[in-house]
Amino acid sequence: MDNELQEIATKYARNRYKQYRQNSFLKKHNTISFFLIGNFRIMENIFIEIKKERQKQDIKWGEQNHKPVEWIAILTEEVGEASKSALEAHFRKCYRDAEELGNYRAELIQVAAVAVAMIESLDRNNNINLLK
Repeated sequence: MDNELQEIATKYARNRYKQYRQNSFLKKHNTISFFLIGNFRIMENIFIEIKKERQKQDIKWGEQNHKPVEWIAILTEEVGEASKSALEAHFRKCYRDAEELGNYRAELIQVAAVAVAMIESLDRNNNINLLK
């Protein structure tokens, strides 16, 4: 799994490099390397967090094999929790409050992990993995 995440992150970094290489400002100021390394590390850490959250979910719930409509309901519930956190931060004007934004971020990791679980279930039960 780690190799797969690394491959995805590498492809992402290459695409970002191509996009920013075309930008004349970045060419002149030679900031591409700094930009790519920083974004790659951030993205890699996010993927690691999502993987850990998936592992927690599997420990808590076991392998889940729901129908697509059931998965959408689960995902929507998680998105609702992220929305609630964002609204709470907004109306409390806590955009710089680490705890408020930490709650929002944690909910987003859970949203991503549920989306991954949905794809795993779909591939496992329907042999639809398009990467094969």
